[in-house]
Amino acid sequence: MSHLIDLSNERANMAYIGETPWHGLGQKLTEKAPIEIWAKEAGMDHTILRSPVRFSTDMDMGLVDGLMENRDVLYRSDNKIPLAIMSGRYNIVQPVEVLEFFRELVEQAGDYTLETAGCLNDGKKYWALAKYKQALDFGGDLIKPYLMLGTSVDGSMATVAQHTSVRVVCNNTLQMSLHADSQDAIRVVHSTKFDADAIKNQLGIERVIADYSDDVEFLINKALNKEQTVEIFVELVAQRDEKGNVTNEKNVKKIVGELMESLANSNGAKLQTAHGTAWGAMNAVTHYVDFKAGSRSTNNRFNSGQFGGGAALKKKAFQSLVAA
Repeated sequence: MSHLIDLSNERANMAYIGETPWHGLGQKLTEKAPIEIWAKEAGMDHTILRSPVRFSTDMDMGLVDGLMENRDVLYRSDNKIPLAIMSGRYNIVQPVEVLEFFRELVEQAGDYTLETAGCLNDGKKYWALAKYKQALDFGGDLIKPYLMLGTSVDGSMATVAQHTSVRVVCNNTLQMSLHADSQDAIRVVHSTKFDADAIKNQLGIERVIADYSDDVEFLINKALNKEQTVEIFVELVAQRDEKGNVTNEKNVKKIVGELMESLANSNGAKLQTAHGTAWGAMNAVTHYVDFKAGSRSTNNRFNSGQFGGGAALKKKAFQSLVAA
C-alpha cells in the first residue's frame, strides 16, 4: 500500500500512534494528540474546493471556449492538484470532517483512541481508524474493536462508517455486524449530505460490541470436524450451473486448499478457541482474505477485505458457519 499513500507536499500524509506501520511511512504521534495535530500530520488539514469545468477547442468555426454544464473539477486547496470531475450535486466530505467525527468519541466520551489516519492517491481517499477503550478477551484470544470512517473525493466509495475488529494474535480483520438482517456499515452516498450526528446515533456502539462478543462465543463453542469444514469452504467459493454442477472446480480446489492451509497453520490456529471450532474456520477465511487472496497490491486487498468482495466473503462465511 505504501506506493498509494499520498506523498504530495514532499511527505507521507499519514499519522499513527503505537508501532510503526509495516511500510515505515508517516508521522508518529502521542496518544493524546488533539484532532488539530492529527489533521496537520496526516495531511488532512487542506480543503477540497470545486470549480466549473472549462474547455476550449479549435474547430472549423474557430476557437471555442466554454463551460461544461453541471460538472466541477474538485481540487486541493494546498497544492491545487485536481482530484476528480464530478457533478454539481456531489457532496464533498472534507478531510477534517472525517477527523472531527471522532472528536467527541475521543476527547469527551473517551470511548476511543485514534490510531491511524491518512490520505491515499494524492488525497482522493482519506480515512481514520479509532480503537475502542477495551479489548475483548476470550480465554487469552484477544480481539480489539475499532471504528472506521472513510470517504472519497472521486466517487470511488461512499462515506462509510463501520465497526470492525482485529484479532491480536494474527491481525485478522472482521466486520462486527455479520448477520443476514444486519447492516454491515453505514453508507452515505455523495448525493446525500453527510450528517455526523445521525451516523453516531445509528452506530449503536455498545450494542454492536455486545452482540459481536456473543457471536464470537457462539463460534468458539461450535465444534466442526475436517469434513464439515471442507464442505463449508467449498460452498463459499463454488459456482454452480442450473443442474447444481460446480463450474469452477479448478479455482475451488485452489482456494479451498489455501483455506485449509490457513486453518492449520496461520497464527492463532492452535489456540483452544480456534482448534476444531467454527471460530477457527472463520479465522481461516479472514486470514485468506486479508493476507493471501490474489491481488495486484496490498492496498487492493485491504479495500476488498474491508469494503468489497473480500468483506462479502467473510460475511457469507459467518452466516454459513452459524447455520452449519
